[in-house]
Amino acid sequence: MDRLLIDYLPNFMQEYKQIKEIMKVQQPQINAAWHSANKVLQEQYINTATDEGLRRLEKIYNITIKEEDSIETRRAMFLLKLGTVDNPTLKVISNKLNEILQGKEFYLIVNYSRYAVSILIPTATQAILDATVEYLRKIIPANLTITADILTQYIALGAYTHETLGAYTHEEISKGDMNL
Repeated sequence: MDRLLIDYLPNFMQEYKQIKEIMKVQQPQINAAWHSANKVLQEQYINTATDEGLRRLEKIYNITIKEEDSIETRRAMFLLKLGTVDNPTLKVISNKLNEILQGKEFYLIVNYSRYAVSILIPTATQAILDATVEYLRKIIPANLTITADILTQYIALGAYTHETLGAYTHEEISKGDMNL
């Protein structure tokens, strides 16, 4: 650690052997205090909080999680639940989703003629997808419909023809229950 107690003393005191020994004995306690202070600051922010900090915040805001949810998923869900936007322009929504998805690629498609908003996220869990839809429902106008999906399904199915996929139901395709 860069913070040594002895460096805070005047130069003439740093020369005494007794003072050096006292500072050497107290240094581990000061290092532990600095570490604790940094941990408290880290736990205050959603993007840097560990499991302990996220559990505390989830308890405060009454957010229920599943045991299988990763810390990344929990952070995204928390940001989605708390993220309200006063002026939901397309740019503001896109920036907020970029922050929540931590720079991961996503596609936000607005079909103005059909009053529809679609979001495709390539590497999302179902929990993040559901939380994203819930977030969008809070901030976009009520007359717009929202659809969301995980993009990997579209990429994986791109190699197959309509005739091949026609043998399966939409539910089988979306769950990946096909023998292709």
